[in-house]
Amino acid sequence: MSSLYQQKITISAGEECTLCGNCTVELQLLSGVVEVAGVLLNAKEPCTFRIARDQYYIIMYTLEGGCVVVTSDAQVEVSKAVTGMTSVVQLCRRSLDTTPRSKVLVIGHRHSGKTLVAHTICNLLREEAFSVEREMFPTSVFLMDLNAESNFVYAPGCVSTVLVEHVLWPHTSASPTLLPFSLFVGQAAPPGAESVASFLWFVEQLHDCTQALLDSTKTERIHLIIDAPSPPEGIKEGIYFRRLVELLQPSHVVMVSDPNGSDAWSNALHEDLERLHPGCEVSYAPPVAKRCRSSLCNQRLREYFGGKPQAPLGCAKAALPLTQLQFVQYVMTEGEVSCRKVVPSAELAGCICALSHAEVIEEVPLAPILGLLVLLSVDEEEDEVIVIVPTSEALPHRFLIIPSEEFVSSPHCALRSLEAVAHAEEAVAI
Repeated sequence: MSSLYQQKITISAGEECTLCGNCTVELQLLSGVVEVAGVLLNAKEPCTFRIARDQYYIIMYTLEGGCVVVTSDAQVEVSKAVTGMTSVVQLCRRSLDTTPRSKVLVIGHRHSGKTLVAHTICNLLREEAFSVEREMFPTSVFLMDLNAESNFVYAPGCVSTVLVEHVLWPHTSASPTLLPFSLFVGQAAPPGAESVASFLWFVEQLHDCTQALLDSTKTERIHLIIDAPSPPEGIKEGIYFRRLVELLQPSHVVMVSDPNGSDAWSNALHEDLERLHPGCEVSYAPPVAKRCRSSLCNQRLREYFGGKPQAPLGCAKAALPLTQLQFVQYVMTEGEVSCRKVVPSAELAGCICALSHAEVIEEVPLAPILGLLVLLSVDEEEDEVIVIVPTSEALPHRFLIIPSEEFVSSPHCALRSLEAVAHAEEAVAI
């Protein structure tokens, strides 16, 4: 990287340093022990990240003190605060590391840093699993991402589970060696008052599938980290989070919240957990000092189809006969999600849809998806549809799930984003 700006940053023990700006930054450890999301910086191998104001910040923290040289191609804003990762590290070292089987639910409000906490726990457990001292105790770490708006594991519109085999950093986390298990939920937005019931239904299905996967895992130690979205507006945090706890039955709950009482919901939930789930261990991690307020949904969709600067992807445009596909849409009936057939029309052009592995329509809500595609046009006269699919994905052969009815007609629907469609078209291989 052609360096224009360089600064040496000394971080005291128990501090964290946040880097903000619109540029590429390179981190070079000079001395001490400094970590990013639970991963130690290496003095011999600089790390490079792309940061974007109000979207991506980099937070370095240290429990022992250290010094880092930051090189960037534009000015970087630096701020320091007491680190909130101390409690996270203690949880991993004192509790999770000695537990043969754990299920950790991470909860908090939007933009609080809960995803960072979940990924840090994964990275710390993964690092310990690969250490020489623990070779006699084979360990598997899984991440369940329930954020349909900004799914970090696979793509927006989905809830997913994956075996964590790579460091969970912004530029590498969406490239697992093993394919994740993903369910399409019909929307790429946080659960709302009208959709929370169907969202929780999909959470239950994904959890059941994940539990079966964990039960078949042969390693001696198994950790499942669950990154859950914040509650919908109009629904009390305590009610929503209690329902998640009932569904997921975690062994540990990490609340990304102020433990000193400024968040009434966390204190009330803590009391409920002690009373109703006495075996569940509760801990706190304070929210990040500097919050990113922008949604990452469109960026994640662009990355799904076009990749990232470090790893660009190509897409293919294909014409498929309408007779090859069955268009379906989710409906909620008596507490269960099912599918109804939809007659394809030109009005569906521009939708980002999911390909199902299901063989019959009754299996569609329960089956993992094959991948996402962009529905460019529907030509009823020619009896064909034009789609854009990632070149690494197989072409569709049966069921195509379109976004849910309450979202597909909305001008703000992320699964019908002109920006995302334009980027997918740019990624089409010539």
